[in-house]
Amino acid sequence: MRKKILNNYGDYRTGSRVGQKGYLPYKDSKMKKVEKSEAEVLKAFEDGEWQPLKDVQKKKTEYARYAKNTAAKNKRINIRLSEKDLANLKAKSLEEGIPYQTLIASIIHNYVHGKFREI
Repeated sequence: MRKKILNNYGDYRTGSRVGQKGYLPYKDSKMKKVEKSEAEVLKAFEDGEWQPLKDVQKKKTEYARYAKNTAAKNKRINIRLSEKDLANLKAKSLEEGIPYQTLIASIIHNYVHGKFREI
């Protein structure tokens, strides 16, 4: 049985593999294997779990402001650290996969926003 699925181009295509697990139709008529996460998103959309966002422009503006405020780094500071502490920070940043300056900024940000507890 052939199923109809709305593809990325906004039209319907049919095919023997359409509806089979892991395959989606594309405009060039070639079937493309999709990742599990993509298939889950498609299924959720088809099941009606996703609802359109009301007032999209307002939300875009709001989230753009959040991003700008989060990324704003307009002050430089100089601090003195022991070599051992700096080496440990750099090692920890490698574990986390982020630059050590970003790790330090994150630690300070979390501290001033009360996300650290005294032990």
